[in-house]
Amino acid sequence: MSYDTSVGIIQRHNEFAEWWCASLGLPPPKPWTEEDESRFQAWIDDGNRRAAEFFAGRGSEAA
Repeated sequence: MSYDTSVGIIQRHNEFAEWWCASLGLPPPKPWTEEDESRFQAWIDDGNRRAAEFFAGRGSEAA
C-alpha cells in the first residue's frame, strides 16, 4: 500500500485502518477525526516532555 504524501495524516490513518481491517476480515473502523488527532498529538507531546525531563535528570544524579 503506497501513500500520496500530499494526503493528510488523518486520511492516511483511515485508509490504513480500513486496509488492515479488511485484511483481517474485521468490520471497518471508526473514522479518525480532527479531535482524535488533537488528543493523540497532546499525548505524544506529553510523552516527549516526560522523556526529556527523565533524560535531563539522569545526568544530575550521583553515581
